[in-house]
Amino acid sequence: MKPLFLLLIILISLPAFAGVSDAELLPQKGAETTQPTAGNPSSGEEPAWGLTVVMLLLGGFLFMFLEIAVIPGFGVTGILGLLLLGGGLVTAFMKLSMPMALTATFTAIIGVILLLLWFFLVFPKTSMGKQFILQADASSKDGFVAVDDNSAYIGKEGVTVTMLRPSGIAKIDGERVDVMTDGEFVEKGVKVKVTKTRQNTVIVTPVEEQAQS
Repeated sequence: MKPLFLLLIILISLPAFAGVSDAELLPQKGAETTQPTAGNPSSGEEPAWGLTVVMLLLGGFLFMFLEIAVIPGFGVTGILGLLLLGGGLVTAFMKLSMPMALTATFTAIIGVILLLLWFFLVFPKTSMGKQFILQADASSKDGFVAVDDNSAYIGKEGVTVTMLRPSGIAKIDGERVDVMTDGEFVEKGVKVKVTKTRQNTVIVTPVEEQAQS
């Protein structure tokens, strides 16, 4: 799929910039010679600048494709791809005739659309895409496991291993757990009960205090 996709981009890009016809290169009889100006280069300069634009656009497409297909995300290669595409378009409008500059813009737009379509429609069905989606799901689930683990302590009792001032360590179900009170200090060796969690922090209250209340 990747070679076919790159070939499609090349076929779209090359016809617009692959040189000029013989009629354009040979001076016409009776035609006046003009000096090349910015945005209106001579026929001898335009093929060279056209090749430069082609290379910039293809480089941009390549780096964006690598960003999507090889290292999904939005990192250095993606930014570099956008910079190359932008550089190609700026060069086209500065050094090429208006029709060719517009063709470069059209080519860039079509290429970006094809990349997006490939990313949303084809990439999820590839082995790499499936692996990327599974990793994202696993990371999301891992984030919830941490919350569930602390919530599981609610209602359980333990003994303070250190003094709570108001935070410290308590031993609950044979595990050392970082805990905190609602503000009061609790001595070491006091029996406590987990009453709630606050932003994934285990909140405890002395059992004696609960009995009195």
